[in-house]
Amino acid sequence: MSNYNPGLIKRTFHNLRRQAAKYWIKLMQPYVIAITGSQGKTNTAYILSKLLPKALITDMNLDTYFNVPITALKVKDHKQLAIFELGIDKINEMDLHLEIVNPNISIITGIAPVHSDAEHLGSLENIIKEKRKMIEVLKPDDYAILNYDDLHVRDMAKYTKAKVFFYGSDKKECHVYTDADLKNHSNYTLNKEGTTFSIFDEEHEIKLTTPLLGLHHISNIMACYLAFKLVKVNFLKEKANYRQEFSDTLAQITPLKGRMSFEQGPRGLYILNDSLRANIKSTKLGLKTFSLMQDLPGKKIAVLGEMGEIGEDEVLKHEQLGKFIANLSDIDTVIGIGPLQKAAQEAAFKNGMVDSKYYWAKDVLVAAGILGMLVKPGDTIYLKASLLRHMERLLMVLDGQAVGCNAISCPLYNHCSKCEFLHKGYIKQ
Repeated sequence: MSNYNPGLIKRTFHNLRRQAAKYWIKLMQPYVIAITGSQGKTNTAYILSKLLPKALITDMNLDTYFNVPITALKVKDHKQLAIFELGIDKINEMDLHLEIVNPNISIITGIAPVHSDAEHLGSLENIIKEKRKMIEVLKPDDYAILNYDDLHVRDMAKYTKAKVFFYGSDKKECHVYTDADLKNHSNYTLNKEGTTFSIFDEEHEIKLTTPLLGLHHISNIMACYLAFKLVKVNFLKEKANYRQEFSDTLAQITPLKGRMSFEQGPRGLYILNDSLRANIKSTKLGLKTFSLMQDLPGKKIAVLGEMGEIGEDEVLKHEQLGKFIANLSDIDTVIGIGPLQKAAQEAAFKNGMVDSKYYWAKDVLVAAGILGMLVKPGDTIYLKASLLRHMERLLMVLDGQAVGCNAISCPLYNHCSKCEFLHKGYIKQ
């Protein structure tokens, strides 16, 4: 749930819409794929929407609390296929979603301490309990698609009556697995054009090439394959050629903007934009992907804002990130922004990173100044931070635009170019 706090009239309207959505979705009985997780859920929903273009899908730009009833009321046909992304950041928020959404297939992509601070879910244990509810409600003839490589998700299998399908890297335990070895950098290729790897379904090797950038997409794609197969075979009764259809469609899916999208930036720079979300897992995978991309022109510079809403372990998590960065190769320079990234920088130095390779900036405007002195046309910048750190300001400054706001974080979700505080700086209301 976001910081949006509507007035009485709008709140009453939202409540009435929720009641209407409960009634309508029970009447229409759509076949529902529900997706949750600390990372990967939006990309998973997006990929599935391309694989199943006739499916209704939640708007990726709306808060889930308001999005779910809006989407439910858009169901037009009995037994229509629908894809719901169910994000949560409050205790019992999943219960509100499940009052409307009745999943037939539930996908859980991974667990991380996102929203584990006291203002949100409070602990990792609460995150697990909340997200697990999405498979606890499944019936015996429903399906739970779980990430076997995530121990927290793997353990959820015992809490559902549904048929469980695992995906991951374990050939013996997973219904769909990959031989892409991310630790030893084998059995996949990665460049600015995309990712190539194989997944295995029973005795079938499915060779895949996709414009989607990033090692994390391998996991998301396996989850999508299982859901796609179940829908094709069990719901649509279309058993022929679904593997080839999956491969052909995946080859046409381009990244969402701000989620590992490769973009042309100001001053002749290239931008690997991954600045909409950040937790310890996604940041490590993003940095690893960036370091492994061998076909990038010029220098590689990572600019990292803070990872938000981690809770009492926020300093420790940033220190862990710094240690990870110290052991990365093939990134020329790192710039960390904000007090928590100072902890990451200090941890990197303690673990052997050369001082001249890791700069720290107190805010995004200082970071833009440092970056402006370091870059040349043809260099590539990797941007990573939680959404409310608003890394777009960095590119605006490099582009010569006037930016006066140096807030480390603010609660506003709109793009800074449309913000009333862009020049004078954010003022808490």
